[in-house]
Amino acid sequence: MKRILLAEDDADDQEIFKEVVEEIDGGYNVLIAENGEKLIQLVEELSDGELPQLIVLDQNMPRLKGLDTLNVLKSKDRYKDIPAVIYSTYHDPKFIQDCKDRNIELLLKPDNFESLRVMISSLLDRYF
Repeated sequence: MKRILLAEDDADDQEIFKEVVEEIDGGYNVLIAENGEKLIQLVEELSDGELPQLIVLDQNMPRLKGLDTLNVLKSKDRYKDIPAVIYSTYHDPKFIQDCKDRNIELLLKPDNFESLRVMISSLLDRYF
């Protein structure tokens, strides 16, 4: 089974993301952490065979923001090669440029279900 690890503090966004992924293809297991600290804790508890093939991080989370979480993950050999994307409503031009400069894919959360479905379908096509 293909694994995606989602760090998202909003319960509705968690459920919608997971629902869309499963609707597109039932062969995915979406693991959810409610913030960056919990994502790091979760990934450290996983065995090598359980590591996700993709990490999706919301930028605006309590305790540890998406980019900060990504910095921690990429500093560790065990996780540095796992693809990760930022998934956020945050539209600050400096933040967007920072993602571009660091070659981090930024997905801006769409405002309707169909656009979200298209975005997630495209994401799955690129990484799996």
